[in-house]
Amino acid sequence: AIVVNEGGINSNTGGISVIYKDSTVIVDVFQDVNHRPMGDVAQSIAMINGKYFVAMDNSKKVEVVDPVTFKSVGTILYEQAGSPRQIVPISETEAVVSDLRQQLVRIRTVPPYGKPLEYISIPRWVEYLVFAENKIFGMTQGGLYVFDANHIDKEYARVIKEVYNEENTKTCLLMIDKNGMIWGLINQKRGGMTTGITLKCVDPKREKVVKSYTLPFGDP
Repeated sequence: AIVVNEGGINSNTGGISVIYKDSTVIVDVFQDVNHRPMGDVAQSIAMINGKYFVAMDNSKKVEVVDPVTFKSVGTILYEQAGSPRQIVPISETEAVVSDLRQQLVRIRTVPPYGKPLEYISIPRWVEYLVFAENKIFGMTQGGLYVFDANHIDKEYARVIKEVYNEENTKTCLLMIDKNGMIWGLINQKRGGMTTGITLKCVDPKREKVVKSYTLPFGDP
């Protein structure tokens, strides 16, 4: 099991722990192998093209790590302001990184990794991403944003307003099921109070909500 540890903010202690079947634990394998800290606030990890891509929020970089040796094989360092969060591949050679700075950042996922390929300004900050039907879907407080992977541009962005995140659901992943449908959780509110959670199913082809299930909160 791979555990990504954020570490304390501004302490440069983000790391990767490994838990083996015999209960052996290596607490900070990246530090042990590379003899340096991985960075500040390890936000997420994604396996792309046989390598781990780790988004380092405060360090403004993506660390590329060999999944067997845990040796660093590259660092994608931002040249401008950024807070990388989640990474989703959009082709055999590229991925998009979500960001708290109202941008999507396009990166290479094959050597040479180098610097980011593009910084794309978008209307809202995006947290979780999924890729389906050659489109990028990004969860925001204002709705589920949709971008065409071949032309990521805020002028051509669409938004599915029925799917949005708020405080209670902003850390919930978007998921794609075996039929290619996208699922997301949102708050159910009444009179300003959160009364439950609603599970929304989005058809990525039609960019529409096709199913909705509300899970009410029970008696505490």
